[in-house]
Amino acid sequence: MKNITRPTETINDILDIFLNDRPRQQTVSEIDSNRTALIALENQYITKTQDNTLYEISRGIPASITLTEESLIRYYEYRMLERDNGRNFYDKLLISVPYNTCPYCTIKNVTTIDHFLPKSKYPFLSVTPTNLVPSCRDCNTDKKVSYPTNRDNQTFHPYFDIVDNEPWIIAELLRAEPLSFHFKVQRIPTWDDNKYSRSLTHFDAYKINELFSSEANNELRGRRLFFKRHIQRNRTELIDHLNETYQSYLDSFGLLDWRTVMYHCLINDDWFLDGCAGNNYFN
Repeated sequence: MKNITRPTETINDILDIFLNDRPRQQTVSEIDSNRTALIALENQYITKTQDNTLYEISRGIPASITLTEESLIRYYEYRMLERDNGRNFYDKLLISVPYNTCPYCTIKNVTTIDHFLPKSKYPFLSVTPTNLVPSCRDCNTDKKVSYPTNRDNQTFHPYFDIVDNEPWIIAELLRAEPLSFHFKVQRIPTWDDNKYSRSLTHFDAYKINELFSSEANNELRGRRLFFKRHIQRNRTELIDHLNETYQSYLDSFGLLDWRTVMYHCLINDDWFLDGCAGNNYFN
């Protein structure tokens, strides 16, 4: 998971954007009469995201809102996606992520906007900026956890959780034919039980092992002859090359990038550095 900068816009700004598109008077009245309630719900959302108590937010339509579920969702699907000023905000948010990389999985390209709490369950957050996260389509549609039901199954939030500065994802080189990687969660000693549980939830929800392993296994196959040339000279040359590659990926992509994690694993695997005895990788 990659922490990204949250939008500077608030729900108050978004409602003003909708008004700038000169809607019908009925819509103006709806926005005016619900503005205060929507601002309060945005503040509640931010507080509970930071406290890891999102599961306490009730689903459906709060009593403070006079809009219907259909109307709230239409604010997103029509006023944000199809009207000029709303679409400008959407497009700005879509390209706000560095290098266009999905912050959930850190592999695929951003192609859409994900509702961290789904608009089908929380329609009153359908256009709240901090609930709108740029993501790849798979992380948006195929994640295993749609919304949290307790403290332990709230996935990490790219706007609020800073967890990309600690090595909680690690790799293991499987000594089979062919060689392959398995990625898993490592508990950080300073983490409490809840944060560790959330890391497991996030890792599983966004299929991190599946994604990282696929990329790393292709890299391992593609670099075989290159690694072989180094180890045929001597072990130290292979180690130096792996260290240089690891440092380059760490500096460029961060601690939790699959390449950084993969090369860190190889550097610390004596069996691999000694030539993979009993395996055909270097043959």
